[in-house]
Amino acid sequence: MKGTIEFARELPLDMVGFTYLRLTPGAEILEQVRQEGWEEPAWDYVNVERAYYHPSAVTREKLIRLRRRAYIRFYLHPRRIMFLLRQLGSTRNLRVFASTVVRRLFPSRD
Repeated sequence: MKGTIEFARELPLDMVGFTYLRLTPGAEILEQVRQEGWEEPAWDYVNVERAYYHPSAVTREKLIRLRRRAYIRFYLHPRRIMFLLRQLGSTRNLRVFASTVVRRLFPSRD
């Protein structure tokens, strides 16, 4: 996972999204998840913003920390910061952006 973060940093991208694996009914990976001992999830709870599933070698908390680290490592680059500031265009947009950043870096524990 850390390799993926570093790979993303090296790409000439201005924006990126790091999401969790989203399990869906019928997905091939669902069988692997079951073999690891995971129960069938409540499908309305599963989405890319919540770390429902994590590989057995990584705790849920570590996965959340890795995602936070990915966003910080990617966006704390002068070129990307300048790009984002140019895209905002207004104080209101800056407030919305700051709120989004806080939610991404410090997600609720639901």
